[in-house]
Amino acid sequence: MDTVWLDEQRRNLIEFGRKGFDAELGGFGHLRADGTVKKDEGLATWINCRAAYCYAIDVLAGNQESYADAEKAGAALLDKLWDKEYGGWFTSISPDGVPADNGEKIAYAHAFVVLAASSLKAIGSPLGDDMLTKIDAVLTDHFWSESENATTENWDRAFTTPEAYRGANSNMHMTEACLAAFDVTGDKKWLHRAEGMASRVINTHARAHHWRIPEHFSNEWVPDLRYNHDDINHPFRPFGSTPGHGFEWARLVTQLSHTLNAAGEKTSPWHEEAARGLFDRALEDGWSRHGTDGFVYTVDFDGAVVNGLHLAWVVCEALSASLVLEKVTGEATYTAWNEKLWDYCQSYLVDHTNGGWYSELDTNNAPSSVIWGDKADFYHPLQTLLIPRARVGASLLTAF
Repeated sequence: MDTVWLDEQRRNLIEFGRKGFDAELGGFGHLRADGTVKKDEGLATWINCRAAYCYAIDVLAGNQESYADAEKAGAALLDKLWDKEYGGWFTSISPDGVPADNGEKIAYAHAFVVLAASSLKAIGSPLGDDMLTKIDAVLTDHFWSESENATTENWDRAFTTPEAYRGANSNMHMTEACLAAFDVTGDKKWLHRAEGMASRVINTHARAHHWRIPEHFSNEWVPDLRYNHDDINHPFRPFGSTPGHGFEWARLVTQLSHTLNAAGEKTSPWHEEAARGLFDRALEDGWSRHGTDGFVYTVDFDGAVVNGLHLAWVVCEALSASLVLEKVTGEATYTAWNEKLWDYCQSYLVDHTNGGWYSELDTNNAPSSVIWGDKADFYHPLQTLLIPRARVGASLLTAF
């Protein structure tokens, strides 16, 4: 891929993302497709975490101008979104500071806090150590289950009542975050947590389903393959299996194996088998199912398409996985997919009118807005744009 185009798109995403900061809200708000902020939605933890991460990796890749943006997101997380009464992070708050959903604490958001804290530490921000200390304690006290080697899911505000559910999505992002935390701290507990989650979700459950990942489980880790069968458009917990997560896990398992080896820890033969199996299954299930290029959102456990929308994040994760696997294996098949998917991004995802990348396309690759019509953040595409110039490791935080 032309490095000039990669740098051009990196600047495009960075500049578009800056429109998300709203001084009155005190952080990064939810961006509409045209680059205006949905001020009435207030601040969300996951959006500000992803902003901190994106601006931090931009700094690490050489753009010092993004340091202030990373710190703005970090300040919002510590000053606005941290629950000063019970600890933990609110999912979101209204413009006047009222927490949504009665202050519910969700694992997905806390996984991204780990990523944000690690990112801020990586660029030398003092906010990073403070946030990492806080999130470490919250995980230890409420989310991390030593007996399960996995994260639990959601809690009420006071951490008195847990949700009777386990999710692959939150464990996937917690795996990503733990790898990043290990990368910047060297503390092997983070690495061992990542291995535990990957082993449970992928080596146990995805393997048992021909490398299609069950996304939803009881709190005893029994797969619920009918979960949300009447909600195929859910942005975080849709019915079925998600090819995009197959790609994402393929990349994470590859990074995990590489990192375990570099740290002198035991690696397992299942790592490579799983990474290849996940990638191949996601390709077969997801690509060009309607006769047009693009990946579908979800399939059932027989491989039939459930939701055929083409979400941008899925393409980004397919490309990210292919790039990492190419670096590790040197195999031509991954090179070919990289070229095909870069062409797809150039042809369909770049918004030449409003800036940024489209978040969702229909089956004919025209802009759509059923699930992700807005451009709430740019975490997936920016990461993809930076992987070509990065070393393979636990994360991008020490890769440049």
